[in-house]
Amino acid sequence: MNEQHQTNSEEILLVNILIQRIIDLGYDVQLNEEELILIINDQLQIEFRIIRNPNYAKELIHLMVNTVHPIHFSEGIMESLVGIGITLEERIISAIDNYITSTFIPISESLTDTHSPEYDFMSDSVLWHPTLSDLRIQGEYNQEVKGDELYLLLVDKLETVLNSNQKFHWLKMYISKQKSGEIIGDCLLDNEPWDNGLEILSDYISKYKVLSEFIGIKQFVVFRRCDKYDNTLL
Repeated sequence: MNEQHQTNSEEILLVNILIQRIIDLGYDVQLNEEELILIINDQLQIEFRIIRNPNYAKELIHLMVNTVHPIHFSEGIMESLVGIGITLEERIISAIDNYITSTFIPISESLTDTHSPEYDFMSDSVLWHPTLSDLRIQGEYNQEVKGDELYLLLVDKLETVLNSNQKFHWLKMYISKQKSGEIIGDCLLDNEPWDNGLEILSDYISKYKVLSEFIGIKQFVVFRRCDKYDNTLL
């Protein structure tokens, strides 16, 4: 099997598994076969690329996935994801599960105004509906980490930075601490670094003991402006 044929077969397997997972969630899926772009409910577009690196462990697959909405986030929300498994199919399923729970579900639910009212908040006299992904935890912790812990650290600050003229905002949080004490992370608001948010996350994780090689926490949140303001803010 030549390299090009192997590459195409991996992408095709990934596309087929991803399509089925999204259909199982109740969404309509169309495929642009030439560019291998998924179109969800005639709204979202999902583009992906398998990152091939000879230094990666053979049990790992690395994906870059961009989720695009032509109106609300036309440049896309890019996510770097990995999957772990013995076989190629296991690795792909692991990576897709990662994408579905960490990114796709919050985005798709926000577009249908599915959210948890207990997290709603006002900003500049405008009501926002957050949709939180599952909290993804890496490493061992000496205490329980609640599913909304990162979000609650930042929500008060978010009230002052969301632009009410924009229908959607999104927040990507990742913070980790190495055994050496080094802290590494990202805090991106609408794809742009949010330094104040990263400082708060860094201070938060600095208080944890590292019981293994490192600890890390990751979460994604989408904010939808309440529909009742759509006409008043035009």
